[in-house]
Amino acid sequence: MPETTVRGPVRDEVAEPAGPPGGPAPPSMIGVSQLTAHPGNVRQDLDLTPEFLASVAEIGVRVPLLITRDDAGGLRVIEGHRRLAAAVKAGLAEVPCVLDADRASDQAGQFLDMLVANSGGYRRNFTPVQEAAALFAAHEAGASRTRIRKSTGRKAEDVKTALAVGAMSGQAREAAGELASELTLDQLALLAEFDGDPAAVEKVVAALRDGYAVEYTAERIRQDRAEAAEHERLRAELEAAGIPVTDDLPDGAVRLIALVHDGDDLTPEAHTNCAGRGVFFPAWSRLHPVHYCTGPAAHGHAVRSLLLNSAATPRRTRAAGWSSRATRRGRPPARCASGGWPACCSPAAPHPAKPYRSPPGSCSPCPTRCALGWPVRRAGCCSARSPGAPPRAGWRPATPPRRPGCRC
Repeated sequence: MPETTVRGPVRDEVAEPAGPPGGPAPPSMIGVSQLTAHPGNVRQDLDLTPEFLASVAEIGVRVPLLITRDDAGGLRVIEGHRRLAAAVKAGLAEVPCVLDADRASDQAGQFLDMLVANSGGYRRNFTPVQEAAALFAAHEAGASRTRIRKSTGRKAEDVKTALAVGAMSGQAREAAGELASELTLDQLALLAEFDGDPAAVEKVVAALRDGYAVEYTAERIRQDRAEAAEHERLRAELEAAGIPVTDDLPDGAVRLIALVHDGDDLTPEAHTNCAGRGVFFPAWSRLHPVHYCTGPAAHGHAVRSLLLNSAATPRRTRAAGWSSRATRRGRPPARCASGGWPACCSPAAPHPAKPYRSPPGSCSPCPTRCALGWPVRRAGCCSARSPGAPPRAGWRPATPPRRPGCRC
């Protein structure tokens, strides 16, 4: 609450009561029971916050109340109703007051005093960053956190946060710019957390300026920091063990997961004594080292042929076996081993009850295709029309109409 200004005589067309030459009397302690609230106080809600009540209960009322005499000679409060109410709740016996006897007969002046003392146009509260700076200055001047907590009525966690914000460097404040005066204490705490890292501060400021979820941005920065620290720890641990660490997989090197030694899997433990051992961290996973060997053949290792040497293993095609769809339905394959012909054909029986595969080239000529271009397993079974007949309008070769029981 600002200090009460000294009021002198006012001259205008209408005569105003003149105050004493010395102005209001010096502050003095007056009993709470002697004070009464102004009957015309325009502040309906005193808004007695827990912090305010705790502060008054701990250190009392520090800013004097402005009072005057009422018609009955009692003491009436002009300005300081919140402090008086908090003092009553705290059980204080006395509060400091400034008696302005000149205002006793000046009702208009009493209301003007209320306005000047409480209107935002004549006073401006601290912004969160200014509050933090004041608390940090008090702490630097010798006030302990306990004293700050009791004097301000704030929680210990809030005091800790405010002190961290107050210690924020000028560089971080400059990065926030005019935005700093609009931020809450928690938002300022995020800036203080990354103080000293210009890139991180810029990310937080950009998120605040653009209205993004700043907590998400801060958490991503924390995770990146933790991952970088863990990566450096793993790298140092590997280098201390004598394992070369490279930025990428060297030319000619092969990952251990693709190698075997004497028929056994080549693990990092089994590869410890190999002169070609090495490790690199993929760019997409900085926490999982990948072990490799720079010269597998030279060190007696072999590449897994089934996985990496596909030319040595014949590939099984659909023409050489049952199709997956036919197998799931328990039906014979669509083509025989010769490729391109219905699988139901064979030199022994054109249409056996149980089809079997024949060696390539041994299948006897079979009916070619029906009018829709689909292979014919049985005569005329592939369409509602006989083979060779033109397709009906609107038929699609991908889904041809079939006769009941057709198994093509």
